[in-house]
Amino acid sequence: MTRPAAVVFDLDGVLADTEPVFCAGLREMLAPAPLSDEQYASIIGMSSEATWRWVKEAFRRPESVEELRALCRPFTDRALDEAILRPLDGAVALLPNSKRRA
Repeated sequence: MTRPAAVVFDLDGVLADTEPVFCAGLREMLAPAPLSDEQYASIIGMSSEATWRWVKEAFRRPESVEELRALCRPFTDRALDEAILRPLDGAVALLPNSKRRA
C-alpha cells in the first residue's frame, strides 16, 4: 500500500460523528423553539456561514451570524463534554500511519 504524502483533517466529523453533538447544542440554544429532525437534516453539509444564516432566517433571530455562533458554543461544548464519541470506520487505522508536521 502506498502511504499518502499528506492527510488533511477539517476537524469536524472526520474522525468521529459529531452531528449529534452539534444538533443537541443547537436544539438547546434554540429552546423553547423546536428544531425538528427534518429541519436539522436540511442543514447537514452546509457551510458554517450558510447554517447560521439559515438559523437566523428560520427562527427569526435578531442576532448576527457571528453572535449566533458564539451563543451556541457553550451549548455545543457541553454536549461534546457529555457525548460518547466513537471513531468512524477507518479512523483508528489511519492515525498510526499519519505523522504530524508543523
